[in-house]
Amino acid sequence: MTTPHHRHPVHSHAKATSSDGNDAATLEEGPAAKSEASPLVPSKSRTSAWQHHDHLSMMDEGVDSEQKQSFNLCGKWVMRPQLLPYRKEWWMLGLLLIVGLAVWGYNGISPHLKQHPHGVVFVEDAKEYRLDLPPDKDDGTASQDENVPLQLWFRVWGRVDGTGIPLLFVHGGPGNAIADYFGNSNQRFFGSKSDPADEDPFQFMVVEVDQRGTGNSQPSIRDGWQNMKYYEDISITKMVADFEVVRKFLGIDQWLVWGGSFGSTLAIYYGELYPNSCLGLVLRGIYLDTAEEVGVVYAKETYVDNPKRLHEFNILYQYAADYANDNQHGSDKEPLDPNDAERILRLYAEMITSGDKMAAWHWFVFENNLMELDPKRILDPYHIHEKYYRESLSVAFFETRLWLHGSYEFPTSDLLDETKIQQLTMPMWICQGQRDEVCPPQYARKFLDAVVKEDRSPQVVARFLNATHEDTDPAIATCLKLSLEEFVQHG
Repeated sequence: MTTPHHRHPVHSHAKATSSDGNDAATLEEGPAAKSEASPLVPSKSRTSAWQHHDHLSMMDEGVDSEQKQSFNLCGKWVMRPQLLPYRKEWWMLGLLLIVGLAVWGYNGISPHLKQHPHGVVFVEDAKEYRLDLPPDKDDGTASQDENVPLQLWFRVWGRVDGTGIPLLFVHGGPGNAIADYFGNSNQRFFGSKSDPADEDPFQFMVVEVDQRGTGNSQPSIRDGWQNMKYYEDISITKMVADFEVVRKFLGIDQWLVWGGSFGSTLAIYYGELYPNSCLGLVLRGIYLDTAEEVGVVYAKETYVDNPKRLHEFNILYQYAADYANDNQHGSDKEPLDPNDAERILRLYAEMITSGDKMAAWHWFVFENNLMELDPKRILDPYHIHEKYYRESLSVAFFETRLWLHGSYEFPTSDLLDETKIQQLTMPMWICQGQRDEVCPPQYARKFLDAVVKEDRSPQVVARFLNATHEDTDPAIATCLKLSLEEFVQHG
């Protein structure tokens, strides 16, 4: 599922070049899951810079009026020279202040800054790579064009001096990209001070990847719907194999894998196929890539008791129904059942791959509005917002293509398959919203029940929260930060 704007030794085949206010979290336990509360942690107060400024402005109190004679020069107030013998500490303090501000400016705001003195690269200065992918291995799907090279874009930031904990950030969607996370928002979790006394908050070397076909990875769907033909054979098997190529290229032995929404799907599957590459998994809003989950989100019966959601679904449904009436033939000419999620999915996939802009927009807006917390970012399904259209094209294509592929056409990547589940022996943290409408909590429980058995019990901390889907939900954000802290302390 999408998590949008408003809404993760050199490999022998690789070549690269370098660019709602919710209540506190509520914990529920799965079998043998670690029991621990997940409180919202209040931030410590900080002394305001304006308070310091006000203090400096009052330092001349007690100076007599004669000594305090001054004149205006070019709009600046300056003190007469005779004050120097009486208040030389002012000049010393001023000099120290100027030097301090200069040093702070160099370390904090210089546009040319590349590395923090502590061996940290800030996210704004992240090193970017473009990696030519090796040919796909056969995973049971037919390739559309074996001769088109695929290029993966990723960037690295944080503690890059060899002492940072490697962390793979797996973005959601499918079809989203790192640029969709406004304001480099991942630094909230991986590179920001929660404690003002912490001089160096960076503990992770963060690797963020634009998944194949989206964002800066090439050919990109965002550059035109014509590029969809290169990804008709897309699968989660190929997508997680891309992460392994990146890991080997960077010479990383193991990394902590962080994924939310559809990112959790890829994180889990990566852990099942490449368990020795994982230090642990941090998962949010679990999606298991099943037909049952598609049927919950894209069926009318889900929303009959919610007039607002029912209205939104009817808009999505009617566009597909009209297309079916106008373009389908034979047995497909039958009226579209509003509870037939598979046929709705297939109709949208057909429209989207034919370049129907409004079909892509309807698909994107429906899901976006299901999970958006900010009323100002609710989108109008009838009017395309050009700012978000390229993102909508990518999300709509990859969601319909991957869900048809994984849930109906080649359902071979069952995440709950016992053989695969047995590979998940690494520590895991789960943050799941009880009010998540896109990735309902019952599927996180299914995953938890499959992972934790009497005969095996990896370290799993599962928190089911009074929260929604997005990592901007305060309870979800707190849970994720707490999971990182626990990993660092006990992982």
